[in-house]
Amino acid sequence: GYISGILSLAALLGISFIEKGFPAARILILSFMTALTFYSGMVIAPKADEVREKAKQIQDPVKKEELGKEFKKLHFESYAFNMAVLVSGITFVLFTARNTRL
Repeated sequence: GYISGILSLAALLGISFIEKGFPAARILILSFMTALTFYSGMVIAPKADEVREKAKQIQDPVKKEELGKEFKKLHFESYAFNMAVLVSGITFVLFTARNTRL
């Protein structure tokens, strides 16, 4: 996701300079998608991995349940970010297909 986001954004910016147009909406959507992907992968995922590992090592059922709730919260947050990226991607494709320059 990281590489494809960066390459897509670079390609869109390159095409914009060549065509002397500035598809602001598509650039913003692609930037938003790339930022969410980086945040989810570099901030949320390591926290979730850490919580999961702690839960495996802890024997106390109460603490294990707390960590389970924290993991579910982080997992839902990651899910929400992924859904936002997916919906943004569909929107990006629609703008591209219509060749809308907003």
